[in-house]
Amino acid sequence: MFNIPKPKKTKQVGIFVPTFGRPHELSRVVDNLYEFTKPELFTLYFIAESGDDPTIEVAKTLRANLIINEGKPCYADAINTAYHKTQEPYFFAGADDLGFHKGWLENALSHMKDGICVVGTNDLGQIPIGEERNSTHYLVERVYIKERSGVVDMKDTVLYPYHHNYTDTEFTATAIHRGVYAYCPESFVEHLHPVWNKGQWDETYKKGQVTSSQDQRLYNERRNLWLKS
Repeated sequence: MFNIPKPKKTKQVGIFVPTFGRPHELSRVVDNLYEFTKPELFTLYFIAESGDDPTIEVAKTLRANLIINEGKPCYADAINTAYHKTQEPYFFAGADDLGFHKGWLENALSHMKDGICVVGTNDLGQIPIGEERNSTHYLVERVYIKERSGVVDMKDTVLYPYHHNYTDTEFTATAIHRGVYAYCPESFVEHLHPVWNKGQWDETYKKGQVTSSQDQRLYNERRNLWLKS
């Protein structure tokens, strides 16, 4: 229903990696991604925040494209900016604290059929059950956003601009409600988060926790929007 031809001279998947305050992580992301992902399938984009000069300078030296987010300094605006500045028929909403496993992208792409436009990956942390099967990182068919939008009350937008948390929860909940979401347990994109003792708490993680309760209240207020759509 939403399938579109692959554009000429464009790789199949744009991998979006928003990053802030972690220039030391970027080379690890690049090396890991290229080791376990076929390079002919993807183009890597780092999305850095305007003013984060250390991250910008490192990103310029790596095998990736650099996009500057001039909007609100949050994950949602970084992904939305990358969506509007790229053209691959599929894109992956990633982050700078992920570990990609062999075959993750091919497995996710194999689920893009029968009206499925959003495929959640397995972060090897949370266990998706029933309506809680939303994934923090996912593969998206671009035309789904163009035609229906990922946010029910905003046109041609991937994520609603929460401060940090619940962006993915609303996006996948909307896709689940519309019947266009599939979870791919074989697509391993490991979340190297300190909550699972896979990383260290740093200032970027701490910044996200400050607004967690505020984001949750906003999510609860918005929930009926997609349930009624």
